[in-house]
Amino acid sequence: MDIPQEWFNNINQKLAGTGSYLHDLKVDVENLAVGKVSWEHINRYSYVRLHLPQLIETERILYLDSDIVVRHSLWPLLEFNLQGQPMGMVHEINSSSFNSGVLLIEREAWQKANLTQRCIEFFSQHEAEINNGDQTVLNRVGEGMIQELPATFNNQLGMEELMFGKHRLNIDDYLVEDAVIDHYLTSDKPWHLLSVGRGREQWWHYHNLEWQTIAAHQQLISEPLPMPSLLIFTAYDELYQIEQLITALPMVRFEIAAPVYVSFKLK
Repeated sequence: MDIPQEWFNNINQKLAGTGSYLHDLKVDVENLAVGKVSWEHINRYSYVRLHLPQLIETERILYLDSDIVVRHSLWPLLEFNLQGQPMGMVHEINSSSFNSGVLLIEREAWQKANLTQRCIEFFSQHEAEINNGDQTVLNRVGEGMIQELPATFNNQLGMEELMFGKHRLNIDDYLVEDAVIDHYLTSDKPWHLLSVGRGREQWWHYHNLEWQTIAAHQQLISEPLPMPSLLIFTAYDELYQIEQLITALPMVRFEIAAPVYVSFKLK
């Protein structure tokens, strides 16, 4: 909720030549049912993934944690056969549970199984049993309804310190070379001052890429024509048919201003 509009505008200016666009769809967790968070480096927004089928209208939803690097095309994952199951995840390293950092959702099957409501009921009634936040909820509620994904779609880095403490030194047996998605688990993140997990150099490589370098790998499109702007000045957040108006005029940039604090609904 604290990422300003200017940040998205800047990113989209960089993306314009690639035909891509980053949408800023803010979600107010105060208006959603969320459960217990188990780790300091994870906040309540992790529970938003349980509500995605109600928030996004599409056949498939791919949720990705923010501590990942996507190294290859995601199309094989998006086209993966879930065998009729409502979701797909990769197993945790050396564990029978699934890791929810990469979550592929078949929306119709999810809603047919009423999984969002069942998840809400579980974390509302079994808080003491939750030891890994929403991931515990998904594994417990979704038991028997999770299609296993290949490890290349959630290659779990950052476990060195944890596994060393348990005298499991063969972490290489669990990792995938040249994975599609590298996922930095635990609180030992590569952007911290000190970290002991592998993949730190890779993360900073992608972080420091220039946008010109990124765009050079895409087929550039012509610069879009400047959009006409329309300013709406209002003291109320009940704007009659504003969504229909914006949808009907995609060639117009809408700007909304108010002489008072803007409500979350209007934001």
